[in-house]
Amino acid sequence: MKNYFIGIIFFFFTIFLFYQSVIQGQNEKVVYPYKMKLYFPTAEGLREGTEVSVKGIPYGLVKEIKEINYNQIQTPRFTTESDKAIELNIILKSPITLWDNYEIKFKSKTLFSGRMIDIDPGNYKLEDSSFFRPTYTDDDEDVENFPSSKYYDEFFTGANTLLTENREDIRNTIKNLRMISDKIKSGKGTLSQFINTSTAYDNLNETVSDMSIIGKEGRRYFEMLRENDTNPATFTMFVVLNLLNLNLSSQANK
Repeated sequence: MKNYFIGIIFFFFTIFLFYQSVIQGQNEKVVYPYKMKLYFPTAEGLREGTEVSVKGIPYGLVKEIKEINYNQIQTPRFTTESDKAIELNIILKSPITLWDNYEIKFKSKTLFSGRMIDIDPGNYKLEDSSFFRPTYTDDDEDVENFPSSKYYDEFFTGANTLLTENREDIRNTIKNLRMISDKIKSGKGTLSQFINTSTAYDNLNETVSDMSIIGKEGRRYFEMLRENDTNPATFTMFVVLNLLNLNLSSQANK
């Protein structure tokens, strides 16, 4: 029984390998029979399987990414600080003809999704506007010139890359904010006391009331000085007594 079970597993595993290596590979060659190369100074955010479109229409996929020497590129449209560049091997549904004013852009499908490559083949402008056919099949060997472009970050793609690269830092920041929020809710600490209780408000209100009393008494005292021309030392004593919460005038009125 055990050998029978192992045989079934081996049978299905063989079928799976056959599908992956033969059937799916043949389907890819049928759907994307044409090839093209693209050159960039870097390949951040790009990976094998990245979609390639022509003026927004899905057209192919990035099959392979590899590093080459910058001097191997004919008429590159970018400069690099090092002697290295990135070569992208792309598989396409149909051949592409590019004019001299072609552009290669980076776009995002959704707000924070990964990037995709969009090719604008350009158009005919003048009689001297040249073009070339960078697409080839496995049988072609006469293709020498391939398109190249500067590398730049489209805003939302750059935001996605930034979030991906700093994922752990963002998580730690959110975790710290959550800890601070929990401490505030627990009622511990000065800020928590100020937010969750009325103690600070009551103390402040009492202080303002005392300052108001001192101000009134001071105004009354200076009015008395103008009338009687007495010694100002008594006012100083009066202020000290008020700070000690000993209001003599209110006690005398009682």
